[in-house]
Amino acid sequence: MSSCKKCKIKILKNEIRLGVETDGPSFKLQSWYHPTCFTLPRKLAKEKGGMTARQFVEELLEDYTVDGICSNDTEMIVRQIEEKVSATKKEKGGDDGGVCTERIKKNLARLREEVLGSSDDDDEEYENQPKKKRKMNKLSEEERAEAEVYAMYEKKKNDELKDVLRWNNQMVGGNKDALLTRIIDGQLNGRLGICPSCEKGKMKLKDTEAAKAYCNGYFDEENQARIPCFYECSLKEAPRLLPWYTNEPTEEEKEKMKAMAEEGASNNINSSSTSENIDAKAKLLKRASKLNWNLDSKSGIKEAAQDLTTLCTKDHLVDVPNDDKITKMEIGRLVVQNRSKTASEVMELVIHKFGLTQAKIEKEKKQAKSLSAVCGNAENVGVMQAILELGDLYFKEGNRNAGATYKKVAQAIKELTFEITAENAKGLGKGKTKIANIGKGSAEKMYEFVTTGTIEKLEEKRASAS
Repeated sequence: MSSCKKCKIKILKNEIRLGVETDGPSFKLQSWYHPTCFTLPRKLAKEKGGMTARQFVEELLEDYTVDGICSNDTEMIVRQIEEKVSATKKEKGGDDGGVCTERIKKNLARLREEVLGSSDDDDEEYENQPKKKRKMNKLSEEERAEAEVYAMYEKKKNDELKDVLRWNNQMVGGNKDALLTRIIDGQLNGRLGICPSCEKGKMKLKDTEAAKAYCNGYFDEENQARIPCFYECSLKEAPRLLPWYTNEPTEEEKEKMKAMAEEGASNNINSSSTSENIDAKAKLLKRASKLNWNLDSKSGIKEAAQDLTTLCTKDHLVDVPNDDKITKMEIGRLVVQNRSKTASEVMELVIHKFGLTQAKIEKEKKQAKSLSAVCGNAENVGVMQAILELGDLYFKEGNRNAGATYKKVAQAIKELTFEITAENAKGLGKGKTKIANIGKGSAEKMYEFVTTGTIEKLEEKRASAS
């Protein structure tokens, strides 16, 4: 397992890494970087007249992965390198000089003036100011808090700041301003948690726009493929985990953090465990506790599976397949595999497998809201959601090529500025109106969605996934 030359963090197995080869006297030295830590070589930038991150990735970057996995993540790699380039410019004095630290520095100076005190003349001058101006000069509680945290870390070196971010499993790339911004945000609001849309990717702070957080996906170990995600939200809406560590966590605390990451989005302190979901689960468990089971015979097992199926489909509380036969068969398997458990405990497993209907609705609403913010035309969110789900289902069944294809289609839909309609949908996959990464089959599925509200292949994959 190699380490990133920039941030020194181990690059995990199957995580995307960028390698740089340097010729020695009689050997070749290879260095590895996270895409977020990689900086475009100065020589290339000068010789090529200012090569962009996209030109670098498309023209010079070579993909040595099996099946060309990285080719599916071109957009993500380009974006991460661009963010690094932007951060480097700021470090050298370009742009605004920092993500949000310039404002915080000014607030800290004002706060220090208050703490150190002012002369009688200053007090008199302040009292003589109009009330409106006095109010403008007064720091808010949030500004004070930011300034106080900044004061704690402003004298620390970059490596020390990176240590704090590592303790909290946060990104460590970027210049000092970017590092300080993440620490200030984390200490005041908590660690950025797991993406509520894909429920597996880590949320990250947008260094070029500190008021937002985003998720670019995760690596699916089971299917050996990277699953892209387009979720984006404001910092106030971003999922959070507590506590924020200001000192290196103990081994026990590290294990807790690891367990929280494995359990996913359910640990976010602002996750959508609404009262409806809590009530629905409690109702299902109570109903299950009243069942009288006898699992000593085949007929008893069949009866138990039927009873649980009836409870799940009643009031549509559990998001089971529409086909009762498939539902009964899947629940029957759980019953057989867990004969020693009570009916309530098996119901817990059923809920975990299929999920609650209300939770699914909430997730889809949240995803639609986030996609509408990044979609070129908000009217295309529905078809984009359907195509993304179809890609996910192909990935889950092990068909990486089809999964990656539909993710590219979703990315193409995201960039469209016009609405996809019954009149133009099929044209997106052929002829003069063809859009890159959208083929004839994908265009027909998009036409099917805008005319019927669903896709037959999607319904088929949903059923087989269950």
